[in-house]
Amino acid sequence: EDLKRISREKGETVHVAELMPIGSIKHAESAERAKLKVRSVFRGDETRDQNGDLALFRDLKSLPATVSTINLVLYYGLRKGNCLRIADAQRAYLQAPIGSPVPTYVILPKEMWHGHWFGRYRRVAARLYKAIYGHPTSGDDWSCYFDGTLVTKLQGERVEGVPSLWWFPSLELLVAGYVDDIVASGPEASM
Repeated sequence: EDLKRISREKGETVHVAELMPIGSIKHAESAERAKLKVRSVFRGDETRDQNGDLALFRDLKSLPATVSTINLVLYYGLRKGNCLRIADAQRAYLQAPIGSPVPTYVILPKEMWHGHWFGRYRRVAARLYKAIYGHPTSGDDWSCYFDGTLVTKLQGERVEGVPSLWWFPSLELLVAGYVDDIVASGPEASM
């Protein structure tokens, strides 16, 4: 409440939402592989501005690879001398800076509090600097970050007219991205 009040007094717009822990058991069907997985998720469905109104977000523009795009990469990987690799980008969204022009804050769940905060605060908010699961623009933020990494740092070329597909001419490598899943194919030596 203090954050919202101070923002109103300064005439600033802010977005505020709770951070919610979500847990699941990955590979629950296999006792040997079962593993508890917990992540923090932004409550994008309940994001409010400094006035308590539902927050408005920028238009989204990213397009993940289509089934046809993935099929093209798979086909290229099946050509003689080529191979195929599929991987998850580890903590994908958390690598990308949040692209919101509006300062965004998360209300931390008590499970994340430092011990000395109890009895001193009712709720604790922290500024959000990285994209996070649940934030409405995080998919765009990750897509932009991933594209920038492939094009700027790794010299990949966007394939015109085909969203989320990149060609690396010097490596003869074709890469597609579907959210945080990456499919690459090309000569074994290029992998």
